[in-house]
Amino acid sequence: MKRFLVILVLAVAASCGTGDPLSVCFEEVDRSLDCSNRVFLNVDLADRNLRNIDLSDADLWLATLTEAVLVGANLVEANLTEVTFQLADLTGAYLRRADLRGANLEGANLERVKANGYTIWPEGFDPVAAGVIFG
Repeated sequence: MKRFLVILVLAVAASCGTGDPLSVCFEEVDRSLDCSNRVFLNVDLADRNLRNIDLSDADLWLATLTEAVLVGANLVEANLTEVTFQLADLTGAYLRRADLRGANLEGANLERVKANGYTIWPEGFDPVAAGVIFG
């Protein structure tokens, strides 16, 4: 009996964490996800439709968001340090006070993204040339 319980516990422990990392988020009435104040370190959200997602105050350090759709996403005060946004669509996203140090924005669409003077950009990145709106 003990051996069965140990195997069962190990099987359950091994299966944890293999699901959708966004399962900890709350679904809003409009079907968008509220993932604010969550930690998603080194998570792979590549090629996901994250339209209007709320990731405000979230920690996405080292996340992969390659080709993700983040149209209208709330990334206010998010830690986006070293996040890969290659070819991601951030049209109209909110990046006020977000930290994007070391982020890879190659080919990302930043048209009409809202930012402010407290948004931290990767070294050498020109947000105005990329279409970012400050205010």
